[in-house]
Amino acid sequence: MIPIEYLSHSRIELYRKNPVVYKKQYIDKVVARESTPAQALGSLLHAMVLEPESVEEKFKLAPMVDKRTKAGKEEWEQFQKSLGDDVTIITRDDVSMANRMIEAINENSASSYYLNSANGIKEEEIHKPMMIDDQQIGCKIIPDVYSAVDGFLVDLKTVSSYDPLDWAKEAHFSGYLRQLAFYRLFLRYHSIYIHSCVHIVVDKGEFPTCMVVEFDSSDIDRAENQVYESIRKLLASHETGVFQPHHYGLVPKLTVPAWAWR
Repeated sequence: MIPIEYLSHSRIELYRKNPVVYKKQYIDKVVARESTPAQALGSLLHAMVLEPESVEEKFKLAPMVDKRTKAGKEEWEQFQKSLGDDVTIITRDDVSMANRMIEAINENSASSYYLNSANGIKEEEIHKPMMIDDQQIGCKIIPDVYSAVDGFLVDLKTVSSYDPLDWAKEAHFSGYLRQLAFYRLFLRYHSIYIHSCVHIVVDKGEFPTCMVVEFDSSDIDRAENQVYESIRKLLASHETGVFQPHHYGLVPKLTVPAWAWR
């Protein structure tokens, strides 16, 4: 059996999307993940909202240089050499956008209930084992905010569209529902019971807007079933050493979803 370091949402979701890439990244370790500009902005917003004391340590403002010139290239190289490990480079535009998004979050009174709760625990990394069927597997989660007292779990997301229907699609296809489901499953296993799974969603438009949404518990239940199915397949791949998408050797027959024709 190929050993499993630990399970996390990102690892489960990558396996679900492409077992081949999962193997390359987490077993063969030949695929390195690089931060995209959108991910840098999202990380900056998370830090500014949930752990502002960490911003100076985790993020560095890129100098305004012309990389086409020799002096600009040299200054940029010196800047990169000065960076520590796990430091994300951000721009002045990132800071400006993050500040506007925070204003939008603060304008929504519903978001303050969750973000300012006296019982809320923010950005706590929890790394503990959990039984999956008959196997004890190490798992790691980092919820944005959760409360064992009030029974809520919150995830902060940045999006391109503020439309609720667009968000419902993105939450499903991007795995955000499965992320909440995996976190809820893990917390329940450790006797922390979550009754309300919430997304605080803020768009990246010129004038950002924030909405707070809660999916029906039946949707989270279905997402949890998908998580369980993915974990079982992942464990089977580690057992057999075979990491292939389930559709290899098949010709799937597809149907366009009903929402595409609206």
